[in-house]
Amino acid sequence: SGIYASRVDKSLSDLVSSADELPKKFVFFCTHASTNMYQDGFKVVKRKLAKIGSEIIAVFDCMGDNIGLPEANRKAMLENLPPDKRKQAEEQQKKLKGCPNDEDLENAKKFAQLIIRKL
Repeated sequence: SGIYASRVDKSLSDLVSSADELPKKFVFFCTHASTNMYQDGFKVVKRKLAKIGSEIIAVFDCMGDNIGLPEANRKAMLENLPPDKRKQAEEQQKKLKGCPNDEDLENAKKFAQLIIRKL
């Protein structure tokens, strides 16, 4: 799932809530638009899984460009920032372009292979 405004998409939360049966072990894969994942975007899902006794055994995350956000909205958000924060945000947006990239996908693949070997 992508992490949007520090949360997973509502469709993932709804899926967990409505599923008749869920596995006992979970691995999360996510992208986020911050240079580090400073907040836990899976809080709601984790609470729901804890209630049924499921365990999160690993989390993979990487940066991801928010391609669903129109360019006009990006520019408007930047214009509302003070100059120093705007410069930081512009630099961050440059880092996000093209992410997840081939290196991120290779890292996700290696992570998944490691998890499979552990199971």
